[in-house]
Amino acid sequence: MPARKVSMQSGLRQSLPLTRRIVPLRATAAIVTVALLGSHVVWPWGPWADATYLVGVCGGAALAWVGARRQPADRRLVPHLVAAGLTSSALGDVIWLVYSWAGDDPAVSIADIPYMASYVGLGAALFVLTLVRDRTGRHLDVDSVINSLTIVTVCVLVLWNVSIASIVADTTVSAATRLVWASYPVADAVVLALVVRALMLPRSRSSIGAAFVVGIGCWLASDLGYLLLTLSPRVSGLLDVGWMLGALLMGLSTWQRAADGGPVRAPQSASEEAGAGLGTLGIAILPLLVPPALELAKDLQGRDSHMYEAPVGMAVLLLLAFLRTARLLQSESVARAEARASRDLAMEASRAKSAFLATMSHEIRTPMNGVIGLTGLLLATDLDDRQRQYAKGVEVAGESLMAIINDILDFSKMEAGKLQLEIIDFNLLQVVEEVAELMAESAQGKDLELLAYCSPELPLSLRGDPSRLRQVLLNLASNAVKFTEDGEVVLRAHLEDLSEEALLVRFETTDTGLGIAAHDQQRLFEPFSQADSSTTRRFGGTGLGLAICQQLVSAMGGTLGVNSTLGRGSTFWFTLPLQLALDPTVAPTRSTAGLDGLRVLVVDDNQTNRLILDEQLRAWGMRPDVVADGESALRVLAEAAGSEEPYPLALLDLCMPGMDGLDLAARISLDEALAPGLVLLTSGPDVTAAEASAAGIAARLTKPVRLSELHAVLQEVADTARAGEARLVHHAAPLPRGRGHVLVVEDNEVNQLVAVGILEHLGYTTELAANGLEALQAFGRSRFAAVLMDCQMPEMDGYDATREIRMMEGAERHTPVIAMTAGVARGERERCLAAGMDDYVPKPVNPDDLEKTLGRWLPTSSR
Repeated sequence: MPARKVSMQSGLRQSLPLTRRIVPLRATAAIVTVALLGSHVVWPWGPWADATYLVGVCGGAALAWVGARRQPADRRLVPHLVAAGLTSSALGDVIWLVYSWAGDDPAVSIADIPYMASYVGLGAALFVLTLVRDRTGRHLDVDSVINSLTIVTVCVLVLWNVSIASIVADTTVSAATRLVWASYPVADAVVLALVVRALMLPRSRSSIGAAFVVGIGCWLASDLGYLLLTLSPRVSGLLDVGWMLGALLMGLSTWQRAADGGPVRAPQSASEEAGAGLGTLGIAILPLLVPPALELAKDLQGRDSHMYEAPVGMAVLLLLAFLRTARLLQSESVARAEARASRDLAMEASRAKSAFLATMSHEIRTPMNGVIGLTGLLLATDLDDRQRQYAKGVEVAGESLMAIINDILDFSKMEAGKLQLEIIDFNLLQVVEEVAELMAESAQGKDLELLAYCSPELPLSLRGDPSRLRQVLLNLASNAVKFTEDGEVVLRAHLEDLSEEALLVRFETTDTGLGIAAHDQQRLFEPFSQADSSTTRRFGGTGLGLAICQQLVSAMGGTLGVNSTLGRGSTFWFTLPLQLALDPTVAPTRSTAGLDGLRVLVVDDNQTNRLILDEQLRAWGMRPDVVADGESALRVLAEAAGSEEPYPLALLDLCMPGMDGLDLAARISLDEALAPGLVLLTSGPDVTAAEASAAGIAARLTKPVRLSELHAVLQEVADTARAGEARLVHHAAPLPRGRGHVLVVEDNEVNQLVAVGILEHLGYTTELAANGLEALQAFGRSRFAAVLMDCQMPEMDGYDATREIRMMEGAERHTPVIAMTAGVARGERERCLAAGMDDYVPKPVNPDDLEKTLGRWLPTSSR
């Protein structure tokens, strides 16, 4: 058998008999104690009573010393003080009994010295427990001292009226005797105050123990009984029992202090702090009522009142109240100073965090611009299939990494409280359709139907923060496409409520994807959280997107939520309070001339798209009819052709089961009697211009369809149909060459390659400058249609270079300067505009964004 197991079994055999011995020993001690006290009550006078009394008080002292030795060396102070106090009391009893046995009964004797010393010992033990804190070393707790002095004052006032005043007024004894006699109730008051204070503090209440409290209570009760009661053998015996029991219990309390952690203030809960606050308030206010209450009691009893008692007591209590108030004010002042210091530290940490984020944003975006930009340029060259696959993988990985970086930076800025909203006029329809366009390629890659729609009842010229609104919509739409394998994704905006001051707009992103279980929906909006942890590996992402959306929507005064059924799809929605635009021409009203009252046939197998087109066409004054397939369309067209009101227009979806839109258009074109103007809605570049023309299609539009394009095309096709012409309309002409000469100011060689490659692909010619000084030299010898200006460069940065360019141009010339920087911190755009720049393109540079930005500033003649 292993030695360890043998040792354990041996220890178990030893401990079991010990446990069996302890229980009878305690029972025997209790029986002996009860017998001792009982015999003293039965025979309260004589040698037997003296013997039992000495056994009780000396036994208590002996118990205390044994208990003190059982404590660890660093926890023996309080037990030793208790043992010293009990020993002094027992010594005083022995001396007094010696006087008694000698037939002497002095009023004051040497026994009073150890009696008073016993108060010192017990009071010192309570003092250490209640008035000394030991967190960083022993030091005085001033607040506890003030509270204890208040309780002492109250106890002395009460005892003064009960016994001390009569002792002081007794002229039958000497002044020394009266002083000694009066010192006992005062000492009792001090000890009582320390006990009460100990019971008020959770840390000392748990350390002092019930045995000590009951024991010292018996002790003090016997002291007061000796002063207040008429002594007889029976009464004297009962008082002796109080001292004996008190000594035994206080001695026993030292045995139970082995687990005490010492007089250290423990953390308090909210309820404990509230209780402590009420206790402090009670100690501050209630004692002030004691002097008037004592005076009132004297009046009711018909006793004489001394003119100095109440004023002196009130003066002492007011002084203590003043000290307590001063301490509270001092504590409040210290707390405020600490709060200010904490606030300053927090603000400094926030500034440091913002600076760090700005630096990291610039340092990360600069190389990412090279990775994504050069990969895009590489994909525009001739590559074999394997090379294109590798390059495409790099592009996807770079864009995913950039999305993660953007999420983390955005979330960090929001956590730092650096989120600021821009309140401007904007076109709501433009924002929604831009989001749909950005997601169109991803949706087409998964053969999803992507629809974007603003209800006709909703005003489109609104005022708010379009950038943040676009960010939320784009995040929700991206999630919808990501987690949907087949079916549709729909972006909607409609009017929820309307008031004189503002309107409430409800945005919805509905998909037919995975759906979310009810128990997972609440934690979707927590940072770094997804409904299923396995989706992180399958779909990627940081889990920050919805948390960012939640904060953005809340910052804009709205509410974000989700309705979902597992396996049937989800609808993420949010409501925003928006105001009407100050400039109503931000979203110009479309004229319905040429469309009002016009019949149109809509053929689409997707029910959602049929509903959207039906509602929108009716808003333009048209009269739509909707069908779900080609056969129904041919039948309806044939019926209308035989009537007095044929269809002049038909909207055909390309992707339909059975007969697709191209086949349907070809069959319609074979029958000249039907002959409506045909518009084909496609989800990708599946139909060439030649195929469309051969099928008789007048115009093609790619989903998601912009309503402005749909409106313009319908008007053009309607006019063409009225004129009897057949002309193909398509708005995807190739980019013209030679669109202008652009100066690229960039110090990073990789980013130079990216910028030049994108500009040349867009049809611009370029010239390079590595810093601001070179840019000024180039600007002095050539004219440029525009300048792409990096901001952070050596020798001369972009801000100073732009200021110099504006000074060189004067008032007669203005060349558009567009910031091209990796800095995306708050205020970066404003700093660029303040330096004289005209626009702002963040890195990594997106070719489409750059083309749109240049298109806003370059005149037609430069293209």
